[in-house]
Amino acid sequence: MTKYCEIIQYLQAEITSGQIKPGNRLPPIRAIAEAFHCSTSTVVKAYGELERSHIIYPVPGSGYYLVENHLQPSAQSQKIIDFASVAPGSETLPYKEFQHCINQAISIYKEDLFSYCDPQGMEQLRKTIAKQLQDYQIFTDWQKIAITTGSQQAISLLTSMPFPNGGKKILIEQPTYYGIIKSLELSGCSVLGIERTEHGLDKNALERIFRNGSIKFFYTMPRFHNPTGFSYTNAEKKELVELAEKYNVYIVEDDCLADLDTDHKADPLYAFSGIDNVIYLKSYSKTFLPGLRLATVVLPQELLNPFLEYKKWIDLASPTLSQAALEIFITSGMYANHRKSLTKIYRDRMECLRTLTAQNTDRDITWMIPENGFFASFTTNSNFASDRLVPRLALDNVQLLNAESCFISGYKRSNLFRISLGKTPEPQIRLGLSALFRAIQELKAAKISKRTLMPL
Repeated sequence: MTKYCEIIQYLQAEITSGQIKPGNRLPPIRAIAEAFHCSTSTVVKAYGELERSHIIYPVPGSGYYLVENHLQPSAQSQKIIDFASVAPGSETLPYKEFQHCINQAISIYKEDLFSYCDPQGMEQLRKTIAKQLQDYQIFTDWQKIAITTGSQQAISLLTSMPFPNGGKKILIEQPTYYGIIKSLELSGCSVLGIERTEHGLDKNALERIFRNGSIKFFYTMPRFHNPTGFSYTNAEKKELVELAEKYNVYIVEDDCLADLDTDHKADPLYAFSGIDNVIYLKSYSKTFLPGLRLATVVLPQELLNPFLEYKKWIDLASPTLSQAALEIFITSGMYANHRKSLTKIYRDRMECLRTLTAQNTDRDITWMIPENGFFASFTTNSNFASDRLVPRLALDNVQLLNAESCFISGYKRSNLFRISLGKTPEPQIRLGLSALFRAIQELKAAKISKRTLMPL
C-alpha cells in the first residue's frame, strides 16, 4: 500500500471512530508527513483526495476541517429502523461513479446546458434507453420514448390528457401505489378499483369493468407490487393484455422495480401487447438516484403528440444535466454493474426477512415475501387492534406503513402493512422484526386482558 493510501485509510479510521469529529481541524500536513515518514506533497495528495470526496474542506491559512456530519450519523438516525420509506438507502447508491458522470456530462454536453432541452428528452439518451430496454424485453423505436421528471409527472400527465378510446374513468388495483391515488384525487378523475391478491385479479370482474366501465386506462404494477410485493405470472399478464385489447382499454404498466427481477423469463406486459395499447413506465428513483428525477415512458404512437403537448406546457423539459449524466452512466456500463450489485443486496435482504418470519409461528400474521424486490407485506387477523401497531412500534423507533393510504374509499383495510427494505440492511431487519413480533404479542395480550376484565 502506498503512503498516500495509508494516510487516507488512517484518517478515515479516525473519523469513523469519532477521534476526529465534524467541524474539527485535521492534523497539520507537516505532522502527518513526520508520522508517516513521507513528503508533505504526499500528504497534500491524500488530503486532496478526501476533499474531492467531500469528506474534508480547506480553510485558507488555517488547514483542513471535517465536513459536518460526514460518517457521523445522528443518534436519532442510528436508532431508527425504517421499514416505511420508499427511498433507497445511501449505502446502495453509486454516488462516486455518478459524480464522475456529472463531471463528464458538463464537459461533453456543455452547449446543451445553456438551452432548453427537447420536451421529449435528449435524443442520445432516448436512443441509449431504447437499447437498454431490450434487456427487459421492451423492443421499441427510440422516437416513441419520452423522458419525464420522475414517474409521478408521467402519471399526472396521463391522468390529465384525453385518450383516443374516449374512456372517462381510470381503473386501479386495490391496494396500489398511493402516489397515483393522490394524483387522481387532485385531478378530480373518476376512479374505479379492483382487488388484487396473491392470486392476482378476478378475471370475470375485470372483464365486466373493461366492458361496461368506460375505462380510459388501467394502472398496474405487474411485478414487485407496491405495497404488497406480489407479481403477476406471465400467463396472468398475457390474459390481462388480451382483455384490454378486446375492450379497447389502455394499460399503464409501472415497472419501477424491473432492475431487481432475477427471473429472466418474467416478461413485462408490454411484451405481450399486439396492438400497441400498453404504456410502459420505468423510474430511476427506487433503484438508482431518487434526486435524479427522471423516468422513461414508452408511448403508443397515437398518444405521443398529446402527451408531449401536455408535458411541454407543464415544465418545458426535464433536467438536461441529469439526462446527460444518466446517458453516460448507462453507456459506460456503470448502470449494468450497479444493477447486478443492487439485485444481490435486495435478494439477500428478502432472504433474511423470509428466514426470520419462518421462525415465527404466530398464526395471526400472514406474510407475503417475494424472491426479490423492494417491498414485502403482511396482514393481521382480528386478534388485536391493528390500528395500534404503527404507534406502538414508533416507541421502539421502528417505522412501519399501515397500507390504508394505498386504498380508495370502499376498499379501506387497516390490517395490511407494508415492509420496505430500501433503508434496512440485514442487522436492522433482525432488530426490526424482533420489535415487530414483540409489539404484536403485547397488543394481543392487552386485548385478551381487556376482554377478561369486561363485566359479564
